[in-house]
Amino acid sequence: MAKRLMPIVALATLLMVAYAITQSSPEATTGKLRQPEPLVVDVLKLEQQDYQVMIGSYGTVQPKNKVELHTNLSAEVVWISDELKAGAYVEAGELLLTLDASDYELALQEAKSGLASAELALADEQARSRQAAREWSREVDAEPETEFALRKPQLASAEAGLKTAQARLSQAELNLQRTQIRANFSGRLQSVNVDRGMYLNPGALIAQG
Repeated sequence: MAKRLMPIVALATLLMVAYAITQSSPEATTGKLRQPEPLVVDVLKLEQQDYQVMIGSYGTVQPKNKVELHTNLSAEVVWISDELKAGAYVEAGELLLTLDASDYELALQEAKSGLASAELALADEQARSRQAAREWSREVDAEPETEFALRKPQLASAEAGLKTAQARLSQAELNLQRTQIRANFSGRLQSVNVDRGMYLNPGALIAQG
């Protein structure tokens, strides 16, 4: 009898478990549709512009143009700028070194004296020439045999002497200015060949840039 009841009991137990499972299932709920968040976008207006690109490389840098600085005088170097050294950058017209100017100051004074003498000689000769012309004008039916009688060659010589004296004064002033040696270019110095106390001759190389 018990053996016959066991299948029935087992079946009843399974039915009860199935019922319990169906009764305990969660209730389905209906949710609201979630809206997606708006997408944030940054906008940048593109403009054409230059861009410097850095490229690493190896090699020897060579200047495009090479310039040399020479002296036109014979004199001793008495002062040198701190900027007169290899690798330094100089501006055109910058004072780089000074030469002993004593001889050129004396030459300038001599040139001024020579100009004054030439001006006096010309004034004297002009007076003599006018006097000679007046004297010949008093003579009746008389003509000077040569231009020397009117002192024309002497006057021309005095005028030429004045021009020479003026040229010598200009040269003396220029030489005095050249004792102040300035850079004839703007750029970086590659090499320097002078030092204080050196005696330079015309054409001596001072620096390269």
